[in-house]
Amino acid sequence: MQRNQLSRLTKEDLIESIMAPPEPGEGLLQALTTKLNDLVKEVVDLKTAVIAPDGGINKRHLPKGVGQG
Repeated sequence: MQRNQLSRLTKEDLIESIMAPPEPGEGLLQALTTKLNDLVKEVVDLKTAVIAPDGGINKRHLPKGVGQG
């Protein structure tokens, strides 16, 4: 953000912002963010399981290039 895009925030503005009810869709955005973070963790775990040398997955049956780092 550029300096000319910033505006001063007074103590009253800050308090009003904190006390205001959440904007519509803010809960949905938070839920989507949480779900995406969960999916990212799951993909990382699956990738680790697939490329682990002792993962129990027979690499001969994987497509060429998969599981090679």
